[in-house]
Amino acid sequence: WKVYASPTASVKPVKVSTLHDVQPVLPAQVTKVLVDGTTSQASVLWDPITAGQLAVPGSFTITGAVDGTNVPAEATVYVRVTGAVTITSIADENVVTTVGKAPLLPSVVEATYNDGSVDNVNITVVWNEYDHELLNQPGQFTVSGKVAGTTITAKANVTVMNDTGTPVVTSITDINVTTESGTAPVLPAAVAAKYSDGTTKQAAVVWDAIDPAKYAAAGVFSVNGTVAG
Repeated sequence: WKVYASPTASVKPVKVSTLHDVQPVLPAQVTKVLVDGTTSQASVLWDPITAGQLAVPGSFTITGAVDGTNVPAEATVYVRVTGAVTITSIADENVVTTVGKAPLLPSVVEATYNDGSVDNVNITVVWNEYDHELLNQPGQFTVSGKVAGTTITAKANVTVMNDTGTPVVTSITDINVTTESGTAPVLPAAVAAKYSDGTTKQAAVVWDAIDPAKYAAAGVFSVNGTVAG
């Protein structure tokens, strides 16, 4: 394995489930997220898994050496009691591309099961068609997909960057605010925004007006906001 400077910002974590005493099948390749937000596949050499790690239900983490970068891969292995589980949710995928270039949509997505285990190695997805005109200018759009064995829809949030490669916002961390009934909540002036180059920064936000009826009594409600840029 050669270790040398590369434009890799991170390596997408691997999550896989197995029954106790059964060695999991780990992928031979992982997804490198480059500094411009785009991705590429690279070979990985995983650390060995011992019999003791698989002897009892639970989870553990191992690392792997990724070809072409000194950024390690990480795999979380969930040891199940039984194989009779069902999918309860599917995580959104975030994909970055540049104007005029079709996005590289992943062939697998991350699913969480009713026993708390997670798998993003064996959950294959078939993506629906989308309007390719959306690739002609910077912006964001969503592609939906189907996963066998569940009616839950997979989603890929696609960010189209301009040709200069200027980082753009790919996701925003939700804010949780608590207030007393009858008192308007105090919302922050900035939120944590993740950019296509892998960095996270505080970005100014303008919140929508809140109807006082929403906080007149105990309960939970959501407020949308517009983030600069």
